[in-house]
Amino acid sequence: MSKGWSKIVKKGLGEMGFNKGGGVVNWFPGHMAAATRAIRDRLKLSDLVIEVRDSRIPISSVNTDLQSVLATKRRVIALNKKDLANPNIMHKWVQYFEDNNQDCLLINAHSKNSVQKLLDLVEWKLKEVISREPTLLVMVIGVPNVGKSTVINSIHQIASTRFPAQGKKKRATVGPLPGVTQDIAGYKIAHQPSIYVLDTPGVLVPSIPDIETGLKLALTGSVKDSVVGEERLAQYLLAILNSRSTPLHWKHLNNRRLEGVRYYTKDKEARLKDLLPKKRKQLNDSDVLYIEDLVTEVQCALYVTLADFDGNLEDENDLESLIEKQFLALQRAFKIPPNKASDEARTMVSKKFLTLFRTGKLGPFTLDDVPDAVNLDLLIWDACDRSKDGDYFSVSSYQVLVFLCIKSVPVPYVKTEERFLVGRIGPKEYRLYRCIVRYGYHDIHKDDQEFEKDLVCSITEFIRSGRSKLNDLEEKNDGKMTVVGTSSTNSEGIQMYEN
Repeated sequence: MSKGWSKIVKKGLGEMGFNKGGGVVNWFPGHMAAATRAIRDRLKLSDLVIEVRDSRIPISSVNTDLQSVLATKRRVIALNKKDLANPNIMHKWVQYFEDNNQDCLLINAHSKNSVQKLLDLVEWKLKEVISREPTLLVMVIGVPNVGKSTVINSIHQIASTRFPAQGKKKRATVGPLPGVTQDIAGYKIAHQPSIYVLDTPGVLVPSIPDIETGLKLALTGSVKDSVVGEERLAQYLLAILNSRSTPLHWKHLNNRRLEGVRYYTKDKEARLKDLLPKKRKQLNDSDVLYIEDLVTEVQCALYVTLADFDGNLEDENDLESLIEKQFLALQRAFKIPPNKASDEARTMVSKKFLTLFRTGKLGPFTLDDVPDAVNLDLLIWDACDRSKDGDYFSVSSYQVLVFLCIKSVPVPYVKTEERFLVGRIGPKEYRLYRCIVRYGYHDIHKDDQEFEKDLVCSITEFIRSGRSKLNDLEEKNDGKMTVVGTSSTNSEGIQMYEN
């Protein structure tokens, strides 16, 4: 699959999908602000963090506001819902995290074997602490609807065989909609030592950095449909499928349909809601065959419309025309009466289509691309070192210039995660930053290789996290400093090369 599909979607959708309806996708209800503060406080006390992400969006499902705190903790990244993600892509994601010194595991929270592997990894990472601490705290965090509570419930189900736990184990509430868990709840899963698991509410950042990330979060269920609109999400999904030429891979299904292979009776009605986690129930053979044929009808409808398309997917008008034809074809496939009011029919089509995608009936998909390595030439200039005053000739060959200053502060110690203050300075067209490194009067300043790596990782994290871009939005933010605490041992996506 070409990584150009994302650009095609952006270019083709234009006003239709990215700017209409408010443009930016944001969902930060009141309970999330309070929950974020509570999570930050409890993270300081946790012995290990299980960060649950959606396998379909391993990067988009990250809460960037918590990453600086997580960088200092023992952490396991659990890529949940692996059954809904493209298996041909996921091994590349695992390799990506391993290359960046991140413990990562693909899991299906409904699978006992998956959760057992997760517990094995958790136990191994806690092995050193278990020998000296009578009580351990494991915290489960993630954005809404990535399966945190399901992971905890699965841990409960097998905890009695993995750890000698006593007493009745309490279950966490789960559901298909984001925001089911709104309070932090603790569950004891073992004793000797006592191990507690904290289930936390799913929290997003107050401002999602870009429209595509917001649409991906909404498409996978982390943002409520009502925030974006079902029709807009269905348009985005169709644009993705078309840009990847996915419907063209369903040609064999269309051939089977033309041969008259069907299993269901015409008077049977669809029960797609039964596929959703909260409403999931055991389907009989007739139901299964009906849904299989319904999915085939949908896939064939999309195949025919794309196969007949002779326009340009990167042209907004052409793509909009194709998607309009696909909406009509899907209305027939879902057997929605043609005399239905247009808006009502489109909403019904959108809801049914999104349900098929979210339950994996259209096939496994991974929406995020594995990042390529990006080389960034960075010069860190020690502002306190006057011996380099004559080296200005070399500055122009670097992409990023950072002015460094070491500062003593009137406290005994400065925490590692609070040592670096980074901010953007100068005209916006230049990539100029300043970094203040703070030490207490009892801190030992080691100007060694490890310090340099921590410094570079913190600056790089500030640049790529988007916080420097947010500072660009208003002139008054010029020079604003932000605490960044990314250590070299927990620097996701950062590889350093020295010349």
